[in-house]
Amino acid sequence: MPAKRVAIVRYGKWAVDVVAGRDHREVRQDVLHHQALGRGVDAAADQTQALKDKGGVRVGTRSADQAGTLKGLGKLQQVPVGTVVIQRKVPCESLWLVQTGEFAVVRDDRGPLDAAIKAGPGDLLGLLGFVDGHPPSASVVATMASEVWEIPNSAVRDLANADPHFAAWFYLEVSRALTSNLRRSEHDLLDALFEDQHPIRLGNAAAKLRSDRRTGVEVARLKNAMQDITLSEAELAARRTIVRNGLPPTGRGEQIVIVGAGVAGLIAARELLRAGYEVVVLEAGHRLGGRVFTIREPFADGLYAEAGAMRLPTAHELLMTYLDVLGLKTEPFIGETLYSRVFMDGRLRLMHDAADPDPRVIAVRQRWQEAVDPIVDLYKSSKRAGANAWPQILQEHNELTLRDFLVESCWPEDDIELFGRVGLGMGGFASLMTIAFCEILGLVIRGVESNQLTIVGGSDRLPNALADARFLHRQGTVRDHLRYGARVIALRQDDHSVTVRYKAASGIGEITGAHAIVAAPFPMLNHVDFDPPLSDAKRRAIRELHYLSATKIFLQCRRRCWDTEDPSTRLLGAVVTDTPIRQCFFPGPTPGTERGVVLASYTWERDARFWASLPSSDRLTLAIDNIAEFLPAIRDEVEAGAVVSWDDPNMHTGGAIPLLDPGQLGVLFKPAQQPEGRIHFAGDHTSADHGWIEGAIESGLRAAAEVASRCHAGQN
Repeated sequence: MPAKRVAIVRYGKWAVDVVAGRDHREVRQDVLHHQALGRGVDAAADQTQALKDKGGVRVGTRSADQAGTLKGLGKLQQVPVGTVVIQRKVPCESLWLVQTGEFAVVRDDRGPLDAAIKAGPGDLLGLLGFVDGHPPSASVVATMASEVWEIPNSAVRDLANADPHFAAWFYLEVSRALTSNLRRSEHDLLDALFEDQHPIRLGNAAAKLRSDRRTGVEVARLKNAMQDITLSEAELAARRTIVRNGLPPTGRGEQIVIVGAGVAGLIAARELLRAGYEVVVLEAGHRLGGRVFTIREPFADGLYAEAGAMRLPTAHELLMTYLDVLGLKTEPFIGETLYSRVFMDGRLRLMHDAADPDPRVIAVRQRWQEAVDPIVDLYKSSKRAGANAWPQILQEHNELTLRDFLVESCWPEDDIELFGRVGLGMGGFASLMTIAFCEILGLVIRGVESNQLTIVGGSDRLPNALADARFLHRQGTVRDHLRYGARVIALRQDDHSVTVRYKAASGIGEITGAHAIVAAPFPMLNHVDFDPPLSDAKRRAIRELHYLSATKIFLQCRRRCWDTEDPSTRLLGAVVTDTPIRQCFFPGPTPGTERGVVLASYTWERDARFWASLPSSDRLTLAIDNIAEFLPAIRDEVEAGAVVSWDDPNMHTGGAIPLLDPGQLGVLFKPAQQPEGRIHFAGDHTSADHGWIEGAIESGLRAAAEVASRCHAGQN
């Protein structure tokens, strides 16, 4: 009679098959064979029906009840400092669950195995000996007086075979520990884990446990990573001081050449001009602002639309400071409101309808919170304690796509598909599933998706205010130093200066400065010649840094047919759909007119490229058809429309948003922002806040401060 399967526990492409009466050694065989069973937890016996009803066991959760059960199998031991609880090459018949204190992993004949491999409260030691039965190749020693639960392996095996709830929890943790660092080079680490047989702890231990060679590779891989996802309080305070008071007035008229008149270039130009330097700003296009782009034509009655930046999170303190300094008025951004809706499977429902909620949407959003909250809490608690958990988080998740994270969190495929359709209220994430998970995590940590503002009169008032600001001790403005239609084609530097060559309608021009700040998006530098050549790391960043495709479609309507008096039919703010338009935004009233401009479609990546590939005459027609599925009245109201694709070469950006691929945060971030001789680099792609005005501001301030510091030190 075949053994009865009671649970399949999945972690990524790895799985552990829990079978009643099964010997624990078979678990290792399953893991080594990479069983891609993709079903979360599959209950096949009456006693495990509760597991099936719950939809599986989620990675990242550790049941207090199960942990208590584990302790109940053993006894609490007092362990003096220096006690060896696991001896190298001596069979280990127990698991050791740390209650208090600290333990270190050492090799008797080689000294410390890895200074990072230490065990503390909640960590479980001796796991590989349990799974495989081989003697360990390293010892575990108490580095301070500790308390530890000694749990006989035989008791754990018996309970795992008898209790599927406990087995599912325990073997999930086994699977997680054994697979957490096998994404990049499985065979190398399998050798370290199974042939050397190190004793490891649950959780992060497998990610930390590796041979000396493996450790070197991993450290080298992350040496260029961003060290934090947010600025420290000291860094933020220093930059706010520059915004309000300016850089120290150390400039003696040195000329600085700035490439790009987006927000980063304008910030750098403003602060350097203010500090006594001369600036020249070269802009390839014929407007300033870069990806802050407000469209005013073909719209009537003073209406406008935001083709680029449209949401200003109040969490962005540098941006909020500049808005205050420049006297720009703001109002709440109408995004997710009480009248926001989801149009899915042909049915329009309120996004937040207490009377008729969509249980699938509620469940998938709750599942997302349960998956990311432990990581966010880890980061925030570390910051409150004066520490920084970001390097640890990045090391664990650097190689994951968004989809990888969902799979490794044991999401059923149906939930992943639904999350791709509805996302978190600002559109589905289907087209972002291949983006680095850490990019999405950064948005959650920084809290940018709530409490958002917009600039009264249009976002382009910000770059115009930066360009037109005047200073008491300086003649002219940044706008006076702008040269439009000047596409940079080469930068040549020596020990004393930088010469920038550009192509304009009048021909080839050159300008020389003490330093240059390149604030253009990296895709636009692929055809710029640098002499001497940039470093290999910088060239790689320019070549590989991923920019998101985005397309927006706008419709001007003679009457706001969506803004009805009936709350049951009123539309205001976001509508998320599973149709090709993906997400749209319906505005509130504009004083003095019955008209309104709808953001009829806002799409990313392949969805955006689909719209960009259509003939221009078809884009508006198809967008109207999509909206008419839930708002038929719009067919009779459309007067005009506009389409903006950020892949259009005339935009001079090479894409909409720098949103990195898996692994890129670890290898491209530092090279992206580091100066190369007298050439400095700015732009949101060189900031942790990439994709936001805040990142452009932060990087512009940083580059300006770099130049001022170099010039003040005599390197001019």
